Amino acid sequence: LRDLKFSYLTYVIINSTATLATLIFMPFWGKRIDKAGNIKVLKVASLFIPFVPIVWLVSSNVYYLCGAQVLSGFAWAGFTLAVSIFLYDAAPSENRTRYIALSNALAFAGVALGSLLGGIIAPFVPAIMKSKLLTIFLISGLARIVIILIFIPKISSMKIMDLADAIAPNAEKKVIGIRPGEKVHEILLTEDEARHSREFDDSFVIEPEHPFWDKTNTKGGKLP
Repeated sequence: LRDLKFSYLTYVIINSTATLATLIFMPFWGKRIDKAGNIKVLKVASLFIPFVPIVWLVSSNVYYLCGAQVLSGFAWAGFTLAVSIFLYDAAPSENRTRYIALSNALAFAGVALGSLLGGIIAPFVPAIMKSKLLTIFLISGLARIVIILIFIPKISSMKIMDLADAIAPNAEKKVIGIRPGEKVHEILLTEDEARHSREFDDSFVIEPEHPFWDKTNTKGGKLP
């Protein structure tokens, strides 16, 4: 507040803008997930996230920052919704609560660690426009870009209709609705299959569990 020269009221208004924008854009992202799948939405929304702190470097005008917070709400609404649905799909039903709790714990731990690290390095970084806070924002944005480039491409999934098109593109398809236990969004590499799979740069190979399988067939791959 001291660096930005904001009153408490201005600070609350700017923060509330992001929360309100998140609620407004949730239905928008939900419709996109229904059409394209949550992984595609996750990848698209993640492209906006690095720019959330970076846009603060442009101006300290209150109206501009409210617009920046709308971008934040837009990006985090899509990312959070897609991650939540991914967890529900990927986690085994008997351990789903544990996976969700662990994900939330890691997320909050990351926020706390990031804030702590930012406070530690702030005195040692050069100032941007007479503010070291803006330097921390720039570092945060660049770090997010690196994380997204490393991890987001590793996440992949396919809707069952896309899988059907890939296997038999000319086959007649009939939509009969979802029966109990079925999903349009299916997991292609389960936790059990990951134990005997190999990861390559552009694909995963799931090896048979039978002893006759020649391990040299997937030489060069690594455990996912």
